[in-house]
Amino acid sequence: MPLKFAGLTCLVLMTLFAAAARSAEVTIRFAVTVPRGTPEDAQVFLSGNLLELGAWQAAGKPLARADDGRYTLDVAVPKDSRLEYKFTLGAWESVEKTATGGDVPNRTAVADRDQMIAVTVASWADGAAAPPKEKKHTLTGNIRSLDDFESKILDNRRPVWVYLPPGYDKSEGRRYPVLYMHDGQNCFDDATSFAGEWKADETAEALISAGKVEPIIIVAVANAGTQRMNEYTPMIDLRLGEGGNGDKYARFLMTELKPFIDKTYRTMPDRDHTAVCGSSLGGLISIHIARTYPDLVGLCGAVSPSLWWANNTTVVTTEHDPAWTANCRIWLDMGTAEGARLGTAEDLNIKAARDFAAALQHAGRSVDHDYKYLEVEGAGHNEPAWADRFDDILLFLFPKNPND
Repeated sequence: MPLKFAGLTCLVLMTLFAAAARSAEVTIRFAVTVPRGTPEDAQVFLSGNLLELGAWQAAGKPLARADDGRYTLDVAVPKDSRLEYKFTLGAWESVEKTATGGDVPNRTAVADRDQMIAVTVASWADGAAAPPKEKKHTLTGNIRSLDDFESKILDNRRPVWVYLPPGYDKSEGRRYPVLYMHDGQNCFDDATSFAGEWKADETAEALISAGKVEPIIIVAVANAGTQRMNEYTPMIDLRLGEGGNGDKYARFLMTELKPFIDKTYRTMPDRDHTAVCGSSLGGLISIHIARTYPDLVGLCGAVSPSLWWANNTTVVTTEHDPAWTANCRIWLDMGTAEGARLGTAEDLNIKAARDFAAALQHAGRSVDHDYKYLEVEGAGHNEPAWADRFDDILLFLFPKNPND
């Protein structure tokens, strides 16, 4: 074929491919009415479950103020995508709230056609419109607070909460396994949570008291707010142009916080009794920490992990080099309502989780012993869903020793 015709054919094919890709997308226009009292210079942001919606960044996608006073944004998303989203003023501390200051569940929609979604925000969490309703503290059990733990590695400070198991103060000679949890604001206390708590303290208290799991210490490490995405991601996602500070966060956890906890409390500091656990990006960084510090961490809970980050790099890395999983007990799960595209093979979040589970199986790990993969029917990407299965996570990672 003459070169000029070959080039023309290539151009035609590229045009057809581009047109096909566009036909698989729909445009969603968000039109948001904000509450009275919202500052005139406020910037409203969309945050949601897709890259096109901001990938759950608090300051995800900025909306523009229209002549009618509403804030609008047009986004092109894959056709038939399931959308979950919220609106903020740029931080989770200023997320939308109900008129009485209550939490607003993730808004949802199915992108089955071009459409406009009109939303009315009742109030903001920072009180820009109506004062938020004060939440009650829901701490259960023996919990110690470290209000301002400093990290020299990350050059910041954050709260840390430490749950001690029943009988800790009376059993002076006993040592305990430790579970390190990310997004610590959401673990124990509704008053500090973003959209509800995991009830990790209530669940641990009940299971330990019933003799179903080993008594454990739980260390809930607060995220760093606007730095959460950077700290919980091991590498930069080039599509977002963000992330990549996960190695420093891992070093903070393992070389600054863990030594302090081991020195301050009666822990079992060895790898077989040290776990990390988190959800979403917290699940992603948990896997990274377990892989990076196999001599310190032997238990990992990856709850609804954001394995899509950076084109599934964590999945691909484990497929090619699964050696770190040989001595690590891994919990992995995903809700069936977390897929990026419902009812197709392109449910990206679920597919990534299944691929990771397959990598563990291909590496010779034993299902239900070395690892557990659970798909939860109808479960979404939120704290109530994770709270519902936290008991199963503890039962898998810290089963009661029959010899005790």
